[in-house]
Amino acid sequence: LAAYLEQVGYSPVIIDVDVVPDWQDLILRQAAEAICVGISSLTGYQIHSGLEVTNFVKANFPNLPVVWGGVHPTLLPAQTLEEKNIDVVVRGEGEATLLEVVNCLRDNKPMDDVLGISFKKNGQVINNLDRQFLDINSLPDPAWHLVDLKKYTSTDYVSSNTIPLQTTRGCPHRCTYCYNIEFNKMSWRAMSPEKVFHLVSDLIKKYIIDGVAFCDDNFFVDFDRVKKI
Repeated sequence: LAAYLEQVGYSPVIIDVDVVPDWQDLILRQAAEAICVGISSLTGYQIHSGLEVTNFVKANFPNLPVVWGGVHPTLLPAQTLEEKNIDVVVRGEGEATLLEVVNCLRDNKPMDDVLGISFKKNGQVINNLDRQFLDINSLPDPAWHLVDLKKYTSTDYVSSNTIPLQTTRGCPHRCTYCYNIEFNKMSWRAMSPEKVFHLVSDLIKKYIIDGVAFCDDNFFVDFDRVKKI
């Protein structure tokens, strides 16, 4: 999401409350000039910490919009917007949708035509139409420079300096318990082997990574692609 905003001139700031102990001070320093605050949440403990951040932001910047995205808000947008301090929900993959939301907030324009969002209007929850999926091969490289990548490496795999990397989105199967039925509409989209090679090579050269853990929902849908990688 940050890289997608950066490529058109925005200056996003990433604050991970699980990693940065002084996140309150960071928000106080950054939020005064911010267009909005975005919070990503899975279902689970992240909801609690996300609400903690949301309420902290609104207590100090009551007019600053708070935008939630991720799996949980996508599956339950109306429930998410019941929270008084949450203004907008980005449903599904967020790159293009978040950019349009930020543009509308910057220019003080209505969001009635922004695909892929739910938001509050006159006390009512409005669910705009879904957005079509992106070509993930056209996405910019992740904005690794906005985080301390050393804090996200792991020794749990086959190397001492492994980083998780997502190279596909979704899954074509229909397991009834899975979020993909709603989130990715049972579609599966893959980065080309060449793009994966580029991303891994970049991580090796710039960040001295010596291992990659593919964290895709279903990495092995296309065996020919896996062999090429």
